[in-house]
Amino acid sequence: MLKPENATVLQRHVAAETAFEIEATLATLTEDCMFEDVPTGEVHRGHAGVRAYYSEWWSAFGNVPSGSRLYVPSGAWIFISFRDGLMSGERFYYDRATLLSQIGGQ
Repeated sequence: MLKPENATVLQRHVAAETAFEIEATLATLTEDCMFEDVPTGEVHRGHAGVRAYYSEWWSAFGNVPSGSRLYVPSGAWIFISFRDGLMSGERFYYDRATLLSQIGGQ
């Protein structure tokens, strides 16, 4: 169960992320945040790294209608860490084949 303050920052983060608002998204993260995409082995550190991460995903899914921008594959596990009232990291576990199938890939 999330602490109320962590739930609030997570809600702000998800709202900004799904609206493709990078500055608002970064405002929910610590300066030294770390995003780890386990299936790809990629690690994105700090605001610059996370900005690049979102740029990659948002360019890939930028043509998705705004009401359906949540592109989390079914069966995905996302572990989030918090520090000092902000998110300090995310670690993603998902099946790449499932993601490709959901977006119409081969």
